[in-house]
Amino acid sequence: MFDTIALFLIELLPILGGQLHVAFGWRSVFVFLLLFGVALLIWAWLALPETLAPDKRQSLQARALATAYWQVFKRREFQFLAAAASFTFSGIFVYIMASPAIILDHLKLAETDFAVLFIPTIGGTMIGSFLSGRLAGRITPQRQVGIAFSAVILACVANLLFHLTVTFYPNFIGRTALIVGTVSPACFYGIGAALAAPVIQVLVLDLFPDRRGLVSSFQGFTQVALSMLTAGIVAPLVAKSPLLLAGTMAAYGLTGLSCWLLYLAFKRTAH
Repeated sequence: MFDTIALFLIELLPILGGQLHVAFGWRSVFVFLLLFGVALLIWAWLALPETLAPDKRQSLQARALATAYWQVFKRREFQFLAAAASFTFSGIFVYIMASPAIILDHLKLAETDFAVLFIPTIGGTMIGSFLSGRLAGRITPQRQVGIAFSAVILACVANLLFHLTVTFYPNFIGRTALIVGTVSPACFYGIGAALAAPVIQVLVLDLFPDRRGLVSSFQGFTQVALSMLTAGIVAPLVAKSPLLLAGTMAAYGLTGLSCWLLYLAFKRTAH
């Protein structure tokens, strides 16, 4: 759920950022981020009290924390699950970080048109989250993640085929078709990513029932770390080409699927 909310906010804020930039200038974006961060800090301080019983709390000493994190990290199932979630998330994140190039350069739209990309992507994640809630308890976690990755891979294949067509036969693709063909794969990829994320998160937490908070923070760290690399290194390198963006999304999606399959294989051999 947290991953879905975070992805929703990440997709929504660029729309607001474009409006602020046009209305008040680029500095207003940073003012908004400052105020938003302060508001979140105040809200967390006032509305998120500690709920864990004192006798179940873990030591915050550096050595104890380092030992606990190492115990989590060396667990092979954690490595596969955390990597599956992180790479799958980054497949959509690369499009988010490359959105200025997509909207302004490739689709030739205005600064106020970021909604063209982000509303379908937000819609996809909302649909995936809704389906995840409806399917919980009705099918096995393995089947739900399998359905999720099917949507991810289909979106990647369609994205690659479309942009290959645009690259080699540009005159066959009209402006409207170009916009729809560019944003639709992100929508369907978002459905798959949001459908898989809650299941993988629960599986990660169940690896260490007594250290759920620590495990959740570690899994979140791996996801944020990969997202930072994606934002700072990968996205700028591939943003100039829609075909490269499509290939990068596919690479992330396939890597996430591979990590999930490795988790399943390791789980079978371990038992």
